[in-house]
Amino acid sequence: METGREKPSGPARYFEQVQGQRKFRPNYLANEIEEQYEFVYVEETEKFYVYLENYWQDKAERIIREECNDRLVKEFEPARASRVVDTIKTRSYISKHKKDFQPCKYKIPFLNGAYNLETGELEEHSPDDRFTHIIPWTYDPEAECPRIKQFLEEVVENEVDKEKILETIGYSLLADYPYAHALILYGSGRNGKSVLLKLWKKVLSENNYKEEQLQQLESGRFATQSLYRKLAVFNDDLPNTKLETGSTLKSLTGGNEVRAEIKGGEHFEFKNFATPVFACNEIPESNDSTDGFYRRWEIINFPYKFVENPVKENHKQQKSKKELMEELTQDSEIMGLLNEAVSRLEKMKEQGGFTYKTDAEATRTLWKSYSNPLDQFIEICLEQGMTQQDVRELEEDPHQNNISDYQYDFIAKDDLVFLINKYCEHFSSKAPSKTKITRKLKNDSPYYVQEGRTRQMGEDDDRTRVYKFIQFSDEFRDFVFDDNPRPDCPYFFENLRVCARDVLRNYENTQDTKDTLNLGHRIKDYIDEHEDTLVEEQDIIDNLDVDQGKVDKKISELIHDGELYRPKPGVVQTI
Repeated sequence: METGREKPSGPARYFEQVQGQRKFRPNYLANEIEEQYEFVYVEETEKFYVYLENYWQDKAERIIREECNDRLVKEFEPARASRVVDTIKTRSYISKHKKDFQPCKYKIPFLNGAYNLETGELEEHSPDDRFTHIIPWTYDPEAECPRIKQFLEEVVENEVDKEKILETIGYSLLADYPYAHALILYGSGRNGKSVLLKLWKKVLSENNYKEEQLQQLESGRFATQSLYRKLAVFNDDLPNTKLETGSTLKSLTGGNEVRAEIKGGEHFEFKNFATPVFACNEIPESNDSTDGFYRRWEIINFPYKFVENPVKENHKQQKSKKELMEELTQDSEIMGLLNEAVSRLEKMKEQGGFTYKTDAEATRTLWKSYSNPLDQFIEICLEQGMTQQDVRELEEDPHQNNISDYQYDFIAKDDLVFLINKYCEHFSSKAPSKTKITRKLKNDSPYYVQEGRTRQMGEDDDRTRVYKFIQFSDEFRDFVFDDNPRPDCPYFFENLRVCARDVLRNYENTQDTKDTLNLGHRIKDYIDEHEDTLVEEQDIIDNLDVDQGKVDKKISELIHDGELYRPKPGVVQTI
């Protein structure tokens, strides 16, 4: 029934008289605000979102308070605004469970629309996609990035590493984590790692990533909660502090729920989709030796150094470019990079994973070589030799008639130190002192080793200092006589001062070494003969008539070096 009275205007419309008293009605103001905005309150995380600029933003309370201030004018009071906030937050159609507010797994929200990976179409933005982020760039399928491609070719050694980087950039655009994957960018300073990460951060924008150390994620109580709804977690300079565990990393990259603790004792669980990408000069040692830890990682080596005045003869040094960052971050370049990344992501979804994936054992070996090359050298390049007691026992054996003239196995100290330095240099690691090497061999190695001197090195030698009772392993020979021999090593190896049962000084002339030298070429030649088909690894073993362990190892090395790839288990092809 009409009373003829006009409805109140201005702030008065949010009040009414109740038994002679003027009462504020928060629901009146809440209804008006909801006509202008969409809200969602997620109970488990206590996140209160408002849909602004085509995505859900965690600033609903601020927006509501601002609207209250604008509409109530002189009637504004913080307590009244709080009542409006609570009114909207607690409405049943606003409050959601976390599982009902997951972002779309197959779309990428750009400024000009959401790209649908399943249809290949750019669609209108929709609040139903539940994105709490946006990639702050326009998607342009025609855009190109020639300068960024050139940069990647300048900082990594091969096409495979370049593809791994582009695929991981694409992966970091996805609000999902279907494939266990994490990336380490490794190398000494001034080699392009930091430039790449700056570019990557520019692509995602600072709202969409967090900076955390891997060690902090593993040990910090509150570190994981900062990754909620982020696309990537970066660290530009990962410390070499030992990793006591890898359990958090495995949870973050495993697609399962991750526990996040909030200060004050509260906690919630969420599915992480932040891709871990860390840069370091030294890879930290890890107590986690499981395949589950190592199969997640890809290690990208940045072997070159960019300096003002590079040495012409040093191919690992290149001229630095002061204007590089400006060139890489042109809008056209970044949109071109996004186009490249999206195309890689579409390919990954089609084939069910990353194109190039290093197996756990190869990554474990590489990780140990980078994080502790001395331990790795001792483990894989040396083995227990004959001791004086072994020699005496053999001499007493009436069936043994092939005893060396020498009394026991040994390696000259200076020679072993030189080779360890070369090994560390190969993995861009600081060489240990002779004292540290000696202490490690004698007190903390799996071999029985003693120091000594000998005059049995040649007529010009005067009691040469040696490490007694050790010799080189087959893996050491693989390192020296690789398809791409290490600088100085083969020549030095010919003159190596050792005593061993297999007459190691003449080893370079044996058929076994020739097989080691040629195995990589033989594998590639066999695959090239069958270039129109995928080659079974077992066929290679059968046709080359070589020990399976050696073939498996060489194939893993060729895959890591970017010369082969494994499209599916047990099958290889050249790149």
